[in-house]
Amino acid sequence: MREATFVGHSMGGGEVAGYVARHGQSRVAKVAFVSSVTPFLLKTETNPHGAPKGLFDTFRAAVQANRSQWNLEVTMPYYSFNRPGAHVSEGLRESYWRQGQATGLPAAYHALGAFSETDFRDDLRKITVPALVVHGSDDQIVPLEISAKLTAGLVPHAKLIVYEGGSHGLLHVDKDRLNADLLAFLRG
Repeated sequence: MREATFVGHSMGGGEVAGYVARHGQSRVAKVAFVSSVTPFLLKTETNPHGAPKGLFDTFRAAVQANRSQWNLEVTMPYYSFNRPGAHVSEGLRESYWRQGQATGLPAAYHALGAFSETDFRDDLRKITVPALVVHGSDDQIVPLEISAKLTAGLVPHAKLIVYEGGSHGLLHVDKDRLNADLLAFLRG
C-alpha cells in the first residue's frame, strides 16, 4: 500500500502513533486521531496534568469484579448519555455491552493499563504528514484537555477539530459529522 491514511479511534489513536513511529511514513499520506488516548493519560512527574493511577485502578477493579455490569455502566459517560437532556439509545448501549462481553477478560483488564499508561509523546513528535485530531468537548473517558489539545500541539501540521458537547463515542453519536470531516481531510 502507498499513500495510506490511518485513522485511529480511542486506543486506535495510540496504534496509529506507534505504527508510524516504528515503521516510518514513506507510504503514509495522512493520519487522523479521533477521541484518541494520545499523548499520555497517566499523571506522572513529567505529565502532571494526567489522570491519577487510582482512577484507572478503579476501572480495573470494576472489570475484575463484574465485567458485564462495567460494560453496561460505562456506556453512560462514554456516549454522554448521563448528561441532562441526552437522548439515550438503549440499542447503542446494548451494542457496546455485547462487544465488551466478546472481549476476553484478560484483554479487557490489561487494555485499561495499555491505554492509560502508554506514553505516545515521542511517537507523535515523529509524525510529519498532515494530521487531523477530532475530539468531543464532553469526552468523559479521555478528556480533551489531557489528550487532543496536547496531541495537536505535539504533531506538526495537525488540525484540531473540537465537537462542542461531543462524547467519546463520536463514531456513533456524531457519525455523519465525523464522516464528513474525515472525507474533507482525505480529499484536502
